[in-house]
Amino acid sequence: MRVEEIITDRIVKLLEAGTPPWHKPWTVRGVAPTNAISKGPYSGINVLMLASQAYASPYWLTFKQAKEANGSVKRGEHGSIVVFAKRETKEVETDKGLEEKTYTVLRDYTVFNVEQTELQSDVARTAKTRGPRTNRAVRSGLSQHAELPGAPARFSIPPVSSLLRQV
Repeated sequence: MRVEEIITDRIVKLLEAGTPPWHKPWTVRGVAPTNAISKGPYSGINVLMLASQAYASPYWLTFKQAKEANGSVKRGEHGSIVVFAKRETKEVETDKGLEEKTYTVLRDYTVFNVEQTELQSDVARTAKTRGPRTNRAVRSGLSQHAELPGAPARFSIPPVSSLLRQV
């Protein structure tokens, strides 16, 4: 089965179950799906595909990463597919001679939530027990000030009422 079909099937199954993946029925304690080892957040369709899974932890890793962290994936567990697009250039023979053609290749690999693993390292203890590091938000005057991982030290979010138009 092609990656596009796998993603489409997953979204269709969520829709048939009455759970559109763009509605947020899941809870992940404030952090988008993140690689447990690199701490890099997943993006694009991967956010929907991973966040709609029924795991409390937002941390994911590959089978190889679990093994390298002195752990393993629990017997019988099935992983989730994540995808990324990669631009590649290839020289091809044409009527005009050799030409460089650039095309997009869709790659996929399987990841497991840390809850599906038996990790003995600090990675698992941090991911499973403390969860993601989140900073508190403080209400102040007309705006809400928040500190978020990966964001500038401080930024302001205007009150919701100022964002709504009067109709």
